[in-house]
Amino acid sequence: MYAGHAAMGMALLRGASTRDRRAAAVLVGASLAADLGWCVLTLVGVEGGYSLGSQALHAPRLPWSHSLVSTGVLALAAAAIAAAIGDRASRPRLAILAVVAVFAHWLVGDVPFGEAFPLTPWSPPLAMPHLYAQWPLAFAIEVVAIAGGVAIAAPVLGRRRMVRLTAVLLALHLFAWFPSFLGRAPIDLQAEPYAIAGYLVLLLAAWAACIVAMPVRPRQRV
Repeated sequence: MYAGHAAMGMALLRGASTRDRRAAAVLVGASLAADLGWCVLTLVGVEGGYSLGSQALHAPRLPWSHSLVSTGVLALAAAAIAAAIGDRASRPRLAILAVVAVFAHWLVGDVPFGEAFPLTPWSPPLAMPHLYAQWPLAFAIEVVAIAGGVAIAAPVLGRRRMVRLTAVLLALHLFAWFPSFLGRAPIDLQAEPYAIAGYLVLLLAAWAACIVAMPVRPRQRV
C-alpha cells in the first residue's frame, strides 16, 4: 500500500493519550518509515528492483528496509522518537502505538500484497501472496483502508477535516496507481534510481497531509 499506510497511522492516533500534530507526525511517520527507507536506499543504490509502473508487475528489491529484522529495528527507533516527543504521561502509550504502526506496515499493509520480504537482509525472500497480480483488487483494498483508517480518526479530526483528508489521500492514491490503469511497464530502479524520487515526494505529501489535517490545540497558559 501507499496512502493506506498513512491512513493506518491516523487510525492508531485514536488510541493515543495526546492527540496533536506531533503525535500524528510520529505515528504516520512510523507507518511510512519502511517505504521512506526504501526510497532513500534506492537513491543510494542499495535497494531498488522494478517498480513505478503497473502494480501487477511490481517487483521491488527491499531486503534492508522491509526485512523482519529491519522492521524490528525501525520499531525500536520509532518507539524512541515517540518517547522523546511525548509528555511524561503519554510516552508509554505513544511508544507502543509507534511500534504497532511499524509492524502493521509490514504485516498488514505489505505482506499480503506480495512484496517478497526476507526475514533478515541476508536471507532469501519468503513466498507471499501476490494481490498486486490482481491490481484492481489491491487498489480497492487500499481505498477501503484509506476511508476506514481516516474514519476511525474522525473523533480526533472532526467531520470536515476527516472528509478533506480522505479526499487528499484518495487523490494521492489514484495518482500513485495511475500507471496501473495505463498498463505501463515498471522501471528498473537499479538503472534509474532517481525515478524513485517522485514516489518519495508522494510519501512525504501523504505524511504532511495527515499532520496538517490535525486541528491546532491552543496552548494552555501557565
